Amino acid sequence: MATFLKASLISLRQIEISLYTKRKVPARGTFTLFVEGEKYGQFKVEKKTHADSFFYTCILTLNEDYQFGKRYEISYSDYPYAIVDTYEASSFPEFDDLFYYDGEDLGSHYKRGETSFAMWAPTATNVILKIENHTGRFVQYKMERSDKGVYRLLLEGDYKNRRYCYYVENSGVYRKARDIYAKETSLRSEYSVVIDEEELARPVKPIKKDKFVNPVDAIIYETHIRDFTEDKSTDIVHKGKYLGMVEKGRRTEGGHPAGLDYLKHLGITHLQVLPVLDYYNVDDVNVEKKYNWGYDPISFFALEGSLATHPETPLNRIDEFKAMVSGMHEAGIRVNLDVVYNHLFDHHTTDLERTVPGYYFRKNKDGSISSVSGCGNDIASERKMTSRLIVDSLVYLAKTFDLDGFRFDLMGLIDSDTLLEAEKRLRAFKPNIMLYGEGWNMPNQLPVEKKGVIENARNMPGYGFFNDVYRDVLKGSTFDLKQKGYVNGDFSYGFGLEYIFRGSCVNVSYDARFVSANQSINYVECHDNNTLFDKLSVSNEEEDEDTILKRVQLANKIVLLSFGVPFIHMGQEIGLSKEGHPNTYKDVKINNMDWSLVDERYHMVDIFVSFVQYRRNLHYTSLYKPEDIAGVFKGERDDEHGVIHFTCEDSKYIYPFKKLLIAINPTDKIHYFEADDYLILLGVQSDGVYHKNIINPAIEATILYKI
Repeated sequence: MATFLKASLISLRQIEISLYTKRKVPARGTFTLFVEGEKYGQFKVEKKTHADSFFYTCILTLNEDYQFGKRYEISYSDYPYAIVDTYEASSFPEFDDLFYYDGEDLGSHYKRGETSFAMWAPTATNVILKIENHTGRFVQYKMERSDKGVYRLLLEGDYKNRRYCYYVENSGVYRKARDIYAKETSLRSEYSVVIDEEELARPVKPIKKDKFVNPVDAIIYETHIRDFTEDKSTDIVHKGKYLGMVEKGRRTEGGHPAGLDYLKHLGITHLQVLPVLDYYNVDDVNVEKKYNWGYDPISFFALEGSLATHPETPLNRIDEFKAMVSGMHEAGIRVNLDVVYNHLFDHHTTDLERTVPGYYFRKNKDGSISSVSGCGNDIASERKMTSRLIVDSLVYLAKTFDLDGFRFDLMGLIDSDTLLEAEKRLRAFKPNIMLYGEGWNMPNQLPVEKKGVIENARNMPGYGFFNDVYRDVLKGSTFDLKQKGYVNGDFSYGFGLEYIFRGSCVNVSYDARFVSANQSINYVECHDNNTLFDKLSVSNEEEDEDTILKRVQLANKIVLLSFGVPFIHMGQEIGLSKEGHPNTYKDVKINNMDWSLVDERYHMVDIFVSFVQYRRNLHYTSLYKPEDIAGVFKGERDDEHGVIHFTCEDSKYIYPFKKLLIAINPTDKIHYFEADDYLILLGVQSDGVYHKNIINPAIEATILYKI
């Protein structure tokens, strides 16, 4: 066994010493402590233990608090010295109070003639800036430590668009780190890049947006930029790029609208885009080599290069993403961005860990890094500077790109205080911004009341949550493909349908889980797990494709008819398949929008569009308060036949109608019932004729009204 001495800071005044040696530890050895090469004064040695004659531990107690930013070294008799390791320091209870920094200058800030750099690295003893000069060579500068552990440097000269990184010394080891506040990175994310903030803030063409008040007024459509644009059966030019999303006049091979024009035709209000912040696993240039959805972020500020036409030019990424958002706004579509603040792929390689070791990641009781997400290492959002980083990122993205909302990946792993602070900051300049996410209660160190989970929804009324009860009532368990829900054959779920129809915020069938329908993100399919078509193909394997597609359409209609926020995954409107694969985050072809299927099933698109227009034209779908929703519709279940009627009479919320009836029949048999003088408004019977004896077709939602 090699001889070595290890010294670890375990509190502001205590250093734990461990000595491993081949020879017997001397009984009266002497410790010497050096600070920046100078002998330290008084300290005590206590709690000596001998595991055996070759292993010795003790605690050194200092007579004053440890001075961060200075190098501490320990020697013992004639054994090799050790640098004091400060890894555990960032977990000390006093750490946040000692080093929380609220200044607005973190990152690099360019002005003509000078650029300033500021980096928060309180445990570091040295920080070196490595930056590209005007000749293209890299030079190094030592940064100066200031209050709260912020290292600073002001460079004269023109460093616009220059690449840079930091070398941060922690516990005697230098590690390369990009700037966690950098607004862009170089090709393949090798370096951070100095960006001219005046160019960054350059406004896009101002677009007047339609009035948007409450989340229930939204119809969200989820897609990934490559998924939506890469398929060869359209004439989209910039396939797989930001710009490809907003090309006008594009068509499928069958002559139907594609890309932006398709989204406009659908009538959706909000496009939810999967992550576009810089991520691993996709080469900026050789894009075809690898595919990824982007849930492995590198940066909380810089954009992904592989989605830009010229990734080697950092400002190009910014300009093209701005153009994409602006193009959507011009088309009347708002943009929500999927953001990932709950985990990073591998904490060892992240800039966060290399800058302040042990601070940004949540730890288990045994000291290991938590990986509850199953996607990497969990971020400790509850730490003050982590929380600040998340909030700063959201504010930057919303302001710079005029984004209209954020969808939070695994929001239940983010602490509610951070989410509430983000909401406060965002609503200060965007009062109607949409905020929602996955509120699954995954086990971690935070108490439930401090998590962004559905169970805590009442304390977070400004946030929406993906409603898994809605999902499972309609189609059965996501994780048991054979289990059926209401639309695919288990009609006992009619009891639950009365609940989810009302946005899960009214005490009908079950206790309300939300304070308003604004919180209920109603969905049956998203990018994760099997598509609805694939789920039904297993649960109803005895049925032919046409029947399964009818069930897909029925589910879509119920989503659009319900109180709450309708959420549609790309291709759900045409029964898109992922070939039965549930986890396709790195499978480009399987995820692609099949535009030839749009041609083949365009009748499904037309039906979907008609129900979107129905939702947008009637008043009741804009209700969100439980007390308003509770009295609008009366639900009547025919358990014998499996059908449900929702009836509303003499209500201002169904103007200009006096009576409105929604008849839902998920069975494979026609249902007949007698009614008053109704006129069919939507559905397969839309003939404009009054009917008294009503035919409710199999696997259909029929809507009737009385003037």
